[in-house]
Amino acid sequence: MIHFSLPELCHSVTATLNGLDNIPTLAKATNLEYLVDTLLDPLRELYGEPIIVQSGYRCPTLNALVGGVPDSAHVDGLAADISSVGNDRTKNQSLVSLILSTPLPFDQLILYDCLRSGPRWLHVSLRLDPSQNRHHILHR
Repeated sequence: MIHFSLPELCHSVTATLNGLDNIPTLAKATNLEYLVDTLLDPLRELYGEPIIVQSGYRCPTLNALVGGVPDSAHVDGLAADISSVGNDRTKNQSLVSLILSTPLPFDQLILYDCLRSGPRWLHVSLRLDPSQNRHHILHR
């Protein structure tokens, strides 16, 4: 883990406001390290600028509070919602283009609140078994 930290991946204002302990188990922390080492750090290196993690690990209660689906990869430590600094849609689109134009592994790439200039943020996830990554691209 070069550009991201475990506290950054677990931080949640919603968890804090609701008194939730959003600390992952050792297995889920290991998954977060895998996510960073396999996808987030390589993406950051290619992008050349900071990437903001808006949401990483979510305990099941937090996931429900924010409206996440019960089987969300966030709960397993295998997903992050990310954006460029300042949520610049054009720069967020550059992140999407990098993911799609390189061999970076991903299971789902979900583009949220997408306009012609780009998404407001994106969800990236992967699976522990790379052969199981579906390479789904969704718009929400």
